Amino acid sequence: MRIYEADENTEGMKVLTFVSRLLPKAPGSLIYRCIRQKKIKVNKKRTEAGYRLKAGDEVSVWLDDERLRELSGEGDGAELSSESPADRNLHDSEEEYGLYVRIYRDLKDRIPVISEDRDIIVFDKPAGLLSQSAVYGDENLNSFLIGLLLERGETGPELLRTVRPAVMSRLDRNTTGLVLCGKTISGEQYLARALRDRSLKKYYLAAVHGITRLSGSEEAWLLKDRKENRVRVSGKPFKTGGYRISTGFERISADREKDISLLKVELKTGRPHQIRAHMAFLGHPVLGDPKYGDRERDRKLLKGDGRLYLHSYIEELPDGRKIKTEVPERFLTLFEETGKL
Repeated sequence: MRIYEADENTEGMKVLTFVSRLLPKAPGSLIYRCIRQKKIKVNKKRTEAGYRLKAGDEVSVWLDDERLRELSGEGDGAELSSESPADRNLHDSEEEYGLYVRIYRDLKDRIPVISEDRDIIVFDKPAGLLSQSAVYGDENLNSFLIGLLLERGETGPELLRTVRPAVMSRLDRNTTGLVLCGKTISGEQYLARALRDRSLKKYYLAAVHGITRLSGSEEAWLLKDRKENRVRVSGKPFKTGGYRISTGFERISADREKDISLLKVELKTGRPHQIRAHMAFLGHPVLGDPKYGDRERDRKLLKGDGRLYLHSYIEELPDGRKIKTEVPERFLTLFEETGKL
């Protein structure tokens, strides 16, 4: 049997999530069963999977030590080493945490912090960087975040077992701009709730082909093709699957000679590739978009620029905070009139 104590960093976390992070090799069905059978208790009393912990709560897990070592991953690789399970787990952790710190040090001059408080941090993501890891060891914003907090001493191996700082508003690899991240459980819950109930307002800058008169909101339906890693947009519901999407528009500037427009776009529903695919569907593809754009027109206008002209520009939080980035230089070189920004 082991006893784990919740602290201010895990306050508000569900018991199921708390135990899942402590015992990453335990399937959810096992944790549910242990809760039903009173093998997992809070403050020596029966609990529910959805109970939200308070700082100081003691979570007891009534399994034998060998089983706990197995479920926590401490026993991995026993046949390959004479070290104790705890020592092997420590070395694995040190390698992983060292990777996070190296990623942070490699990228710290490229990723400015735009806003930060105790629970939330907001970065200005550059082009070419994934928001989250695709394969182990790659450079991505989530690993950068953990590396930053490790370097500062704001987190460490023990805390990371239960509290994993996370990117909460992802951007495509070549989309630039604001990314909101939760540093604590409270921060993650706050942002997750704001995203879920759409009280978080998200605005983008998009340079698009054509002189558009788009104003207000446009609705459509979006269907993701996972095999092709792209989406389709239709003016009517798909026969099977798909989501209704809504995108808001305000034209900021236009250049008739270049036949392009600069839009402030509100992402009212957050679906994969929504802005890029919706703009293409409306006949105004985003400049520099290799997947949904117009490559021939891009080639003539951008002359091999290779950049996507989509930027996460403003985030308005439910508490009234407005977080804003500078207008990227690539937009200013295309449009002379950007006074509304």
